[in-house]
Amino acid sequence: MHFPVPDINNDVGVSYRLAVVEYQGGAPIRSALQNISALEQQQLDAGEIIERTVIYNSNPSKTLSEKRADIDAIYNSKLSSVTSTIQTMLSYWGYERDIM
Repeated sequence: MHFPVPDINNDVGVSYRLAVVEYQGGAPIRSALQNISALEQQQLDAGEIIERTVIYNSNPSKTLSEKRADIDAIYNSKLSSVTSTIQTMLSYWGYERDIM
C-alpha cells in the first residue's frame, strides 16, 4: 500500500519527504509491487508517498466489492499510524551537531 508523506518539515527544518527518501537510501526507490505506474514511481522517488506491505487474507466466499471494501478499511485504519510513525521516526532526521 502507498501512503502519503506529509508535506511539512520535521523538528530540525528538514522536509519529511526528503527525510523519507534519504532514509530509504535515496532515489530510485524500489517498489515491492510489480508494474507500478510511472507516476507512482515518481512519487516514491520524490518522497511524496511511502510503501508499506500489508498482508490481506481474503475469504473466497466474499464478492470483489466486499474484498475492495475490506482493503479500503485496512488502508484507512493504517493511514494515521503510518503518518504518525514517519513523523516520530524522522522528527530529527538531518540534525547535525558537533560535540567536543
